Amino acid sequence: MNNKILFIFIFLGGLLSGLLVNDFVSPTAVDKQTNETAIEHAVKHSVPGYICPMHPSVVSNEPGDCPICGMSLEAKDFTTDSSNDSGITISPVMSNSLGVRITHAEIGRISEQVFASGNVERVTSATATDIQIKIQGKVKEVFAKVGDWVAEDEFIMSIDSPAFTKVQDAYLFAQKNRDYKKMNELRKELALMNPRQAVFDGTDRVNNMELTPEFIVEAPHSGILKSITEVGTAIEIDESIARISTKNIARVRLRSYARAARDVKRGRRAQLDLPHMPGIHWPGRVVEIDHGAAGFYSAIHVDFEVPEGAIDKGFFVGAYINAGTKAEALRIPTSAIILVEGKSRVVRLNSDGTFKPVEVETGFVGNQWAEIKSGLKEGDAVVVRAQFLIDSEATLRAGFSRISE
Repeated sequence: MNNKILFIFIFLGGLLSGLLVNDFVSPTAVDKQTNETAIEHAVKHSVPGYICPMHPSVVSNEPGDCPICGMSLEAKDFTTDSSNDSGITISPVMSNSLGVRITHAEIGRISEQVFASGNVERVTSATATDIQIKIQGKVKEVFAKVGDWVAEDEFIMSIDSPAFTKVQDAYLFAQKNRDYKKMNELRKELALMNPRQAVFDGTDRVNNMELTPEFIVEAPHSGILKSITEVGTAIEIDESIARISTKNIARVRLRSYARAARDVKRGRRAQLDLPHMPGIHWPGRVVEIDHGAAGFYSAIHVDFEVPEGAIDKGFFVGAYINAGTKAEALRIPTSAIILVEGKSRVVRLNSDGTFKPVEVETGFVGNQWAEIKSGLKEGDAVVVRAQFLIDSEATLRAGFSRISE
């Protein structure tokens, strides 16, 4: 009888204790705590939470020591934020281990070179030419000076000749009115004056300019300008007005991506690097360029001054060509640009020390500099080394944040 009474008291005491615990502990809070722990647990197993500050390859899901150096593993911050202003934090030790390098957006000129490769089409032996003309007149303008390297067909001077201007105007008038009989008569007179081909065509398609009333003198071949008549000098028929000398000229047909070579124009300077003669750069000038000759590529013909016997027809060579200079613009190194699905972005270092990928709009993009039209301002710090690792980390964290939500 006593045992039964004792058992009843124990049973009632246990029941009362359960009711009291139920009053003070909310089932909702317990369930919520369990759910949060599960998410944290999944994240930590997906991305190792501890890493050695000296050996980034050593990672673990639990605290401990590095088996290589014995240092304590550092905990990684898994805090994510899906807001647009979020960034990721990297410790100085880890930043140094990754080799992160920072530069700043700045205002400056963007003078770029385009690399192109191709084959030697022909090699012309050393020669010197005295340029003579078949008209009378006076030197109006000189476009090059003694010592300059000029390309074949490059303008070197203009001559004011009333006789030439009169015949050219009459020829262009007949061409406009389709008076072919008159054109044939005047063409004979023009031929005796030995003008450039653009005059016979009635338009200068090569240089994309209108014909001038002056007589334009072109270089018969590439080389060094040894002498040239001064402005204002009166000249007679068959008088020598300039002299061009060259050692050996290699005509090279190069090819480059059309997008990179879009600003290359006739007359741009170039330099040739020969693999078997390292450290020496041979000067050249663009003679002709066709942006649609090879689909995605631009065909560029360049004349280079090369030493005798250095190269021969058919040689495969590479060269750098001046693609022009962009006016003052906001620029960053091209290496900082990350291309993703047709869009450009960079990793910016925020003022609070966090890193954040930001989308930018680029303009002129060369081998060294890229123009930034929007997305950055002058003085903004951007990553130029290890930016792909940081960008990948930010993408992964944003993904985990969306999964958690």
